[in-house]
Amino acid sequence: MSTNSINDDRSEGLAPPELTAEQVLRVDDDRFTTDNVAVVTGAASGIGQATAVALAANGLTVAGLDIDEMGLEETIEIADSIGVDGRTVAASCDLTDDAAAEGAIEAAVEEGSIRYLANIAGM
Repeated sequence: MSTNSINDDRSEGLAPPELTAEQVLRVDDDRFTTDNVAVVTGAASGIGQATAVALAANGLTVAGLDIDEMGLEETIEIADSIGVDGRTVAASCDLTDDAAAEGAIEAAVEEGSIRYLANIAGM
């Protein structure tokens, strides 16, 4: 199985549902600002991707971590297409590599104060 199985499925005619702005739950929370960062592992597809987009839609800066660079780009494109209030940034890394994971977290720290973690990557 490739590291990008979701895109492999798409080539066979299967695809996840399209995410729209109307589908995203928005929560009124004063702590949801672009100064606060949510780190989301597994942000390139599936539940991780939906979580990253939803957190960005709620005004947070999201640092999406995943080994799938193309999927991370897609996550940013989805967030941009639905007009999120926050920001999404990609940090491509192999979470099984301690040095790579540490580097991704260091990059996330540069985006603001890490306040939230959604550890969704399947390993």
